[in-house]
Amino acid sequence: MAAAASACLIVILALTADFIYAHANSAAPTITKIAVQGSDIRVPIASVNDGDMHLFSADVGGGKIVRFMIIKKPTGWGTALDACRICGAEGYRQDGQNVICRHCGSAIYVPTIGEAGGCNPIGVPSRVDGTDLVLDISALSQATHDIPN
Repeated sequence: MAAAASACLIVILALTADFIYAHANSAAPTITKIAVQGSDIRVPIASVNDGDMHLFSADVGGGKIVRFMIIKKPTGWGTALDACRICGAEGYRQDGQNVICRHCGSAIYVPTIGEAGGCNPIGVPSRVDGTDLVLDISALSQATHDIPN
């Protein structure tokens, strides 16, 4: 009887620990508000050059706030909305070297961020201008039309 009670207690503690870990791991990441400069958003490359996913939000006009991500890829930059065509605007989080969809839990292969397919984030074109990574406001706003309601 003592062994059965101990086994039940261990199972309950394991389930509780798993529940707490899952909620802590799915907490919303930090989103940095960034100001629009004319028709562009300029992000200093030095602030996103660490290989981690960085989330930003910007007002693209008319009070419409758009969340987007920037991550350094082996072949350049991954710039995309913090949303996909399948799961919508639930967003993503980073877990070690993986970017994970917060809705379905799919792991996203970092070199494909910004490309179409699967649960990949909706890509937004960007360009390097000196020490800044530049995103066009109209392209960012246009990309939001691909987010399902």
